[in-house]
Amino acid sequence: MEMRIVADEPQLAWLVLSGSIDAVGVAVVQRDFLDLCGRLEKGLIVDLSWAKSLTSVGVTMLLSGKKALEDRGLKMVLFRPSVLVDLVLKNMRLQTIFEIVHDEGQAREIVSAGRGSIPPRHRP
Repeated sequence: MEMRIVADEPQLAWLVLSGSIDAVGVAVVQRDFLDLCGRLEKGLIVDLSWAKSLTSVGVTMLLSGKKALEDRGLKMVLFRPSVLVDLVLKNMRLQTIFEIVHDEGQAREIVSAGRGSIPPRHRP
């Protein structure tokens, strides 16, 4: 699996995950992915259009990144997953946990809306 940042804009970062998001792929990118999610100060679009497959290990990595962002009031969107990855996400009913979108404008709107919000547990 390969991970690359293709856009770093004021309101959001755009990351592409390509290849197989499985145990082998996660072993290669997990540290960098979670480090990025832990230090970003803006929302993140994770482009899955080039992902070949997704296993439970990959889902765990994505969930950990989402939590790291949400703890700081930021949002993650899974963008345009490939057909097989979309099928896995739906079969695991992860559309109830992740924002999964196929429209770039909608993805940008969702992650930008999260910027600056305060997570419920941190409100006075």
